[in-house]
Amino acid sequence: MTKKQIYLSVIFGAIFCVALCDFLPSLKKKSDFDTPDIVGYQYKKDSSKTKDPYGIADQRGKNYIEKLTDETIVINYVKKHKKLPEYYITKGEAKRQGWRPSEGNLCEVLPNRAIGGDRFSNREKKLPDHGKYYEADINYRCGRRNAERIVFNKDGEVWLTKNHYKSFEKQ
Repeated sequence: MTKKQIYLSVIFGAIFCVALCDFLPSLKKKSDFDTPDIVGYQYKKDSSKTKDPYGIADQRGKNYIEKLTDETIVINYVKKHKKLPEYYITKGEAKRQGWRPSEGNLCEVLPNRAIGGDRFSNREKKLPDHGKYYEADINYRCGRRNAERIVFNKDGEVWLTKNHYKSFEKQ
């Protein structure tokens, strides 16, 4: 082999490697929240340059959080997966990232995120006394939080309250 042939082989090999590296990532299946009725919503954990560190903000507008927190979608997800969808964030984590409950600024600080995953104490004993419970906002519209919540356990049992824990309906 001549030097010219060696150089050409190296150049073509490098071009092939670059093309292959660009092509392979497009073959990977893009992840989503695996939430029923919500298609094409991507979750990227590496967008640290914005106020949205989880990378889930999109151009659908503020009312998209209403779709994400629709009670039917969230309840079905929790029953199936025994946990909340990834777009839920605890109160403590949201506060660390700039949320101020009194200002109702969650949509501005953390677009397309909802409050959920904190422990629910069941002090009034309105739910069965077995295991730990967790709470999550549902039917959320930007601004201050409403009175609608679900309470669930790790077994996938879900209770709905639309009056801030005064009464519950098993789902």
